[in-house]
Amino acid sequence: MNKKDKIKLLEMAISCLREEGETRPIFSVDVPTKEEIDIIKNSLETEDVNESLLKKFFPMAYEGVNKYGFFKYFFYVHNKTIRMLERYIKDKGLVEWCTAYPARVVDKINSKWIVETIDGRIVKTDSEAYPEIKVEKDFKIGDLVVLHRDKVHMVLNKKEFEIALDFYNKYLREKDSK
Repeated sequence: MNKKDKIKLLEMAISCLREEGETRPIFSVDVPTKEEIDIIKNSLETEDVNESLLKKFFPMAYEGVNKYGFFKYFFYVHNKTIRMLERYIKDKGLVEWCTAYPARVVDKINSKWIVETIDGRIVKTDSEAYPEIKVEKDFKIGDLVVLHRDKVHMVLNKKEFEIALDFYNKYLREKDSK
């Protein structure tokens, strides 16, 4: 996996880390130690990602990004998988929460960002993807971003946004044609 995909995977998947006592549906099987959290924080700062931690905490996403690439995995394969899982189907809110959306920052109120997903859902959020871990320090109104698990994970350039949107819409077209 290339360096750019490793950092994007880490930024995207951090909110999937299991917290102590976690009961919600989640894909990370282990709770990270303090040392592992420190390594993850350092990886975000230096963009030197510890690949063994990606494999350990995000095995499904790691394999998916290796196989399909970052954008196809998260905006097509991941979204399709989430929307088929029985535990998510029972609660539409879980599907919306875990879906990866191309989105736009539309406002900021105090320390919270107001983000509009491509399908018009408005989410008030911040960038703390896991306790004490922020994946982005500051956004600007108008930034094209990724929203996943109701957290803003990264800024996309226009080309990346279009790629994400194409994969996101591909799944929707397939779903609607069935």
